Amino acid sequence: QDIHHQDQQQQQQQQQRLTIGTFLFSLIGLFSIPGEASYHNQPLKFATSLVLCQLSKLITAATSFIGWEDTIPGGFGSLSSRGKNILREIINGLKSTWNTMPISDTHPASFYRTFFIFCTLGNVALNVPNLVFYLREGVSWCSVPVSSIVSSIGRGCLLSMILFVLKEEHAGRSSGDDDVVFDENGGGLKEVGSKRKGSGTFVLLNMLVGLWAVGVGISQGFAGGMPFNLRRAADKFLFGLLFLNNGVLTQLTKMGLIKDRDEIDPDAEPILRIGL
Repeated sequence: QDIHHQDQQQQQQQQQRLTIGTFLFSLIGLFSIPGEASYHNQPLKFATSLVLCQLSKLITAATSFIGWEDTIPGGFGSLSSRGKNILREIINGLKSTWNTMPISDTHPASFYRTFFIFCTLGNVALNVPNLVFYLREGVSWCSVPVSSIVSSIGRGCLLSMILFVLKEEHAGRSSGDDDVVFDENGGGLKEVGSKRKGSGTFVLLNMLVGLWAVGVGISQGFAGGMPFNLRRAADKFLFGLLFLNNGVLTQLTKMGLIKDRDEIDPDAEPILRIGL
């Protein structure tokens, strides 16, 4: 029952963080006036592109906010105390996030943790100053540079939330209890059961980030036309392959095609010993 309660609580926290990520992504995106609309010479095409882009962001922001509130017991309360409750929820979320950052037995080091730190700090230290610079230089909000940076800040917020969920899911898997079976004849360790297997969310988010990174690499590789510029795409491919690797291996483990733990080295991860 305790394990079931912990799993439910973790799923609720995952949903809350992911809905906050999509809310920030779409809310910040509202200030990213689509720069591509400026290429339309006809006013009707410009207005249509602008309205459709902004409307999709507004709907996503509203839906995400409703989903965020739905993950909180009792919601945000009455209209009079709504703002205060939202602020308190944000502060508590920042505190809980900070408390999970130190490396410990329950929150071991992982590349998810490393990427979360670099993505979050990079968004604050690089994208925000660039935006301030362009605005101080008088560049229009409708310009491609400003629109791209604002959109990048929104994508960075969403990616940070996804990486944090993956970090917590990985920590839960790593700190779970092993099912250890010893040989009754005194032969020592006979079998090492799995720590908690990765959830469907863990697989899905790994695949999502991996495919997104590979897609960005492909688009940037072809940005200058043919031939394909591998130098511009290589770092995105390497970044994406890390997540695709974990997503595929976790799914194969759930399907029973790969052993979930290595008998020789139970702490080995990711697990590459084939068990067909």
